Amino acid sequence: MRKLIKDIPIRSIFHLFLVRGSIYLFPFITLPVITKSLGVSNFGILSIFLAAQQYMIMLVEYGFTLTGSRDIARAENKKQEQNVVTEIIYCRSLMFLLCVICVGAGAILTKYNENTVCYFIMIVSIFSTIFNQSYFFIGKEKTGFIVISSTISRILSIIFVLFFVKNKNDIDFAMLAYSFNIIIPNILSILYMVCKLNFSLFIRTTSIEIKKRFKSGFDIFISNVFTNIYSSLTLVYLGFAKNPIESGYYSSADKLKGAAQGVLYPIAQAFFPRISKVDSKDFFKLWFKSSCILVSFAIVLVMILILLSDYVYKIFLGAEFISGISVYYALSLSIISISFGIAFAQNLYLVRGQTKILRTIYLVVSVLHLAYMPLLVHIYGALGAALSVLLTETMASILMFIFRKRCYICNQV
Repeated sequence: MRKLIKDIPIRSIFHLFLVRGSIYLFPFITLPVITKSLGVSNFGILSIFLAAQQYMIMLVEYGFTLTGSRDIARAENKKQEQNVVTEIIYCRSLMFLLCVICVGAGAILTKYNENTVCYFIMIVSIFSTIFNQSYFFIGKEKTGFIVISSTISRILSIIFVLFFVKNKNDIDFAMLAYSFNIIIPNILSILYMVCKLNFSLFIRTTSIEIKKRFKSGFDIFISNVFTNIYSSLTLVYLGFAKNPIESGYYSSADKLKGAAQGVLYPIAQAFFPRISKVDSKDFFKLWFKSSCILVSFAIVLVMILILLSDYVYKIFLGAEFISGISVYYALSLSIISISFGIAFAQNLYLVRGQTKILRTIYLVVSVLHLAYMPLLVHIYGALGAALSVLLTETMASILMFIFRKRCYICNQV
């Protein structure tokens, strides 16, 4: 038994499960309140704003959540860690300026230009992402602080929803409640870094180092962009092509799936820094062990989601959403493919320095997604959007499996 659990980062997994547990509290407690208060139409509008916000945050993150964790795990002293932190802050600041332009254009050009407060909340959330230090704590395998900051933000968000989201006109309050989960942990993490760990926000660096940092995260960034094409952008397209009701069906099912899917991330995140440190024979043993655990969890999870689907919809969404349960089935099945994707993309391709292959895979499946997703959406609505996501996730996992041997003969970056 002791040999079986050797090299498994149990403490980090436990901490990150606690974080995920606090994340579960938010949708499972607040989603019934928000959906019933806003109604299908306004919840659909909220979902479009949240999807756009997620996309902008992805731009600012630029893949540093993974590459930053890897580099922190491999850093030999505090000076190297400080360089990683500072370079990432500079890079994210530049990406934030690009996001401001994009959000401003969206406010002017889209039909949702009356929701001024939602746009402002989005900007604040994106800005706070510059100072997100979760990659540092994961890389150091000191995940206790993530538990504390995430729990605080979820509790405050839940209280805010229960007190302020009362009717269909409270879409701004709902947007703010969701954004608390982004803003508060980011603020707390940077304060902890500066006040407790004595890190500096800004130290002198060169444009060459910033360019190197951008380059190191480029393949992961592009992969994330392609991934978001068949996640958040699928919802945005559905909202413009169909109606808010279809968006509500898809988004509500996607949020339930996302909350359940979160069980996978503590395992992957906890193993990642440890896998990044080892090589050769030890690496593949640890990677295979983590992959088996991850995929096994996914299979059991999907079985539970499907068996309890009727109860989940009745309890957490309400009768008016039951017509979209087929969307929930399709998205739930995608969790198995996603588990393979996490195991290969994050813990194999990234660690072994084969991110160019990863980028190419996501490029191919994203182009294919753009070909069939609009057709499926126009024919089947929200169900078509879900089926397109399921198909794309499955193709990505198959391609990663096919090209996995390239990682067996390469060196770590």
